[in-house]
Amino acid sequence: MEDPGSLGARQHLRHWQMRTPPVAVDSRGISVDELYACGAPAVLVTPAHQFPTGVVLDGERRRELMRWADGGGLIIEDDYNAEHRYDRPPVAAPRSMLAERVCYAGSISKLLAPALRVGWVVAPPRYHEALVDAKRLTDLGNAVLPQLALARLMESGEMERRLRHLRRRHRMRRDAMMKAIEEHLPRAPVRGRRGGSASDDHL
Repeated sequence: MEDPGSLGARQHLRHWQMRTPPVAVDSRGISVDELYACGAPAVLVTPAHQFPTGVVLDGERRRELMRWADGGGLIIEDDYNAEHRYDRPPVAAPRSMLAERVCYAGSISKLLAPALRVGWVVAPPRYHEALVDAKRLTDLGNAVLPQLALARLMESGEMERRLRHLRRRHRMRRDAMMKAIEEHLPRAPVRGRRGGSASDDHL
């Protein structure tokens, strides 16, 4: 797992008796050299907006990560916040470059409401049966009504309109926060300012 990284994800994985060796994150993203060194067969990453630093995995590291996966590793890509970006274009998801070695996951928690608990996983075909079994044994399935409502939002275009509204609102909040920091804490470095929801920037 990325270090620093999601405490909640680490706790879930450890509950299922999985090891979660830390792999350092710097200003360019996860250190693939450390990933090789730790010998892990799989890695959980947040490449579009690293949690909690906000770093975007840069191009060279992305290619290194693809080479690591092409050698037999599995990438679990948590695309939890990619839609919330302000001063940069979208970045390609690792799954778009090496679909057979990437499980791509995300949710609508930051876009609609955390309480809906609706997310998704797009996995290589060889993992489908195991994922379905694991899901069934974990919680017996999700409520259908929120999924139908989400489908309607997506089909109608309302989801994209909401995202544009949120980007404008979060950009205004981000700008106000940056102005306050520059005025009152001029020496405080801020990372992750080019993306993320309003609560995701970090001193």
